[in-house]
Amino acid sequence: MRLSPLSFRPFCAVLASLITNYSIAHAEPREISSNITVADQLRTRTGEAGLSRLDENIIGVVTALPAWQDSEMKLRINQITLNSGIPKAGALLGTPGALAAPEQNTQGTALQLEIVSPRHLYLQLGTTPLGYAIEDVTGAVFWRHDSGAQQFKVGAEHRAVTDSVLSYAGTHDPSTGQLWGGVRQSRLRLAWSTGFAGWGLYAGGGISRFGGRHVADNRNWEISLGNYHLPVTHPLATVVLATNFTAFSYEHNQALF
Repeated sequence: MRLSPLSFRPFCAVLASLITNYSIAHAEPREISSNITVADQLRTRTGEAGLSRLDENIIGVVTALPAWQDSEMKLRINQITLNSGIPKAGALLGTPGALAAPEQNTQGTALQLEIVSPRHLYLQLGTTPLGYAIEDVTGAVFWRHDSGAQQFKVGAEHRAVTDSVLSYAGTHDPSTGQLWGGVRQSRLRLAWSTGFAGWGLYAGGGISRFGGRHVADNRNWEISLGNYHLPVTHPLATVVLATNFTAFSYEHNQALF
C-alpha cells in the first residue's frame, strides 16, 4: 500500500515568506500565584482544508518547581486543540483513490519539564499531546558558553513537526483505517553570536532527520547568517535594523503537506 507522502519544504531555498503562518496571543499571560502562570494562544496557518490548513489553540499552565542549588525547574502543561477542516473530494490523504476523509481535528495534553542550570545547561523532557492518535516522548539538551562578547551554543533535540494535523498528531487512512503520520524531527544544532555597541552578528547551522509512522524518512541541512543594529534604544521603544540569510536543503522533495 502506498500512502501519500507528508510535505516538507523544497530541496533548496532562500528563506521566503511563501506560506502565511502567524501566531496570535489571545491575552497576556496571567500570573495566578507567585509560581503559576496561565496563557492562551492561537496559531493559524492558511492552506488546503484537511491538509495544510491548521488552526491551533493552546491553553497553557506553567509552574515553578523546587530545584537544587541555583538551578531553575518548570513544569508546562498545554491543552492543545488542532483543526484543519474537512478534506475536499479527491484530496491526497491516504491511499490513492481513498474514500472521503472526515474532518481532521484532535485535542490532547502535552507535558514538559524544563531544567536550567547555572552552568548554562538546558534540559527538557516531555511528551507530544497525550490523546493524539500518535504519542511520543520529546526532549532537548542545549549548552551555552560565554567568552567575552561572544556566545557559543550546541544542542540536540527531538520534537514533533507541527505543520499539520497529519504530521503533528497522525491520522487514519479513510479506506484501510491504517494509522500514519506523526512525524518527528531529530536535530543537531550549532550557533555563534557576538555583540558590541549596538551591533550584533550571528551564525548557525544544523542537520536533521525526519521520521514517522508509515511515511518515508527524510534528512536536511540548514545554515543562517545575520546581523543587526539598534539605532534607537529607549524605555518606550526600540528600533532594530537587521538582515538575515537562511538556506536549507532536503534529501527528498516530499511535497504538498
